[in-house]
Amino acid sequence: MLHCQPIVCECLQSLVEYTKTVMFMWMFIEGFYLHNLVVTTVFPSNVNYTVYYIAGWGHHLSDTVTYWPLWLIVTLTYLLTLGLSV
Repeated sequence: MLHCQPIVCECLQSLVEYTKTVMFMWMFIEGFYLHNLVVTTVFPSNVNYTVYYIAGWGHHLSDTVTYWPLWLIVTLTYLLTLGLSV
C-alpha cells in the first residue's frame, strides 16, 4: 500500500529517523546534565536549562525542516523528468 504513496512513506520514514536521533540526543543530554550536576556540586554555579531543551529538540528539528524542502524539490524534479504526475 505504501509503495503507491512515496510521499507518505517518506514522511513516516523521516518521522522514525527524527525520533531515533532525538532519543540518542536526549541520552547524551542526560549524561551531560548528570556530569554538570556533579561538577556544579563541587564548583557551584548557575545552571541554565534552556540550553538543554534547545539542544535536545531544536537541533534535530532544524535538520528535519531543512531536509524536507530539499527532498521535495529533488523528488518532484525526478518525477517530472520521468513524465509522471504527482
